[in-house]
Amino acid sequence: MRVIGLIILSVAATYAGNGVNQFIPQVVDSINVEVVQEKNTGYLNCTMVLEESQMNQASWYYGDKQISIGTKLLEPVRIGLYGMEKYQARFFPGRPDFAPNMPGVNVDRLQTYQLEVRFADITDNGRYRCVLEIKSLPRHLWPEAYGDLIVTQAPIILPGLASKIVDEGDSLTWVCKAQGSAAPRVSWTRANGRPLNLPGSPQRIYNETLHIPKVNRFDRGIYRCHAANNVYGSTEYDVMLEVNYKPQIRLARYKGAYGQKSDSNYDVIMECIVNGYPDPDLLWFKGIYDPKINNIPLYDSAKYELEKTRSYGAVGTNVTDVISLLKVKNIRESDYGNYTCMAANRYGSEMTVTYIFYQSVCQGPICPMLGATDMVT
Repeated sequence: MRVIGLIILSVAATYAGNGVNQFIPQVVDSINVEVVQEKNTGYLNCTMVLEESQMNQASWYYGDKQISIGTKLLEPVRIGLYGMEKYQARFFPGRPDFAPNMPGVNVDRLQTYQLEVRFADITDNGRYRCVLEIKSLPRHLWPEAYGDLIVTQAPIILPGLASKIVDEGDSLTWVCKAQGSAAPRVSWTRANGRPLNLPGSPQRIYNETLHIPKVNRFDRGIYRCHAANNVYGSTEYDVMLEVNYKPQIRLARYKGAYGQKSDSNYDVIMECIVNGYPDPDLLWFKGIYDPKINNIPLYDSAKYELEKTRSYGAVGTNVTDVISLLKVKNIRESDYGNYTCMAANRYGSEMTVTYIFYQSVCQGPICPMLGATDMVT
């Protein structure tokens, strides 16, 4: 892509000095803006009218730094990839194919003074200056032209983002810094597509900073920073948010009541679904838990079998849920009654009570609830 840039022209002239006509070189055209993808080569073309003996008066500058005089690169010579020189300055006779006609210009003296910028990167972005350093003229009258080199770069998310663990109720701030050319636009989403915990419940915000004033347990999960420009598309970076909170229990089936016939080699499997972070310890007690008189948990034995498993988002559960199972084997009359499921971590504890009741018509290992009454006292 080429865009006509700033034009600074000097007038072709000869002047008489001690009776001798001397040709004054000129810059006779603007330098087109050069847009180049990162790691490729950019070319800046400065069209001049000058004689061959005057070529050493031409120079390229980047900012205040002089790159070349004539075809000679000035020290220190910048080295690019593979040990090659970063720049090359050279002359071509005539003008570039894309240059317009130039009425009144001596085309026999036209030269294109080209600066080649190899392995272009973001540090090469900026304005370059082509100058004819005519020592017989005051510096402010030296012919010159300016041209811009624009290096397009894919978005890059800069280091600094990290996953976090916060307590429920605390605030959270992430700042996602990105660079690229054109400058990328940064946005935040949740990887699972759920709304952000912000006013209006947006699914995406366009900002480097994601700030949640008061985090709750439902904010747990993966958050995604997106950086996009109109050159290379987008890039992403994921961070994980864990929220510390006390356990929360809910009962999975039969509203906590399990019917079963006794003395028929039937079992009962009771479920307790728990959510909390850090992952809570899970315990079962026969009867209603009491820290003084009923505080001995159940363990695997000939009568009981305990299992802990993650739900992995099974139907009716959250992906972070943990399921605690208590199997009471070969139900006897003495097994009827209350059972306590308890979950505890360093942020607190919670418990719930379920029970097994007599059911005379059970034909399988798990029976549906048939109008049981609450046995919790």
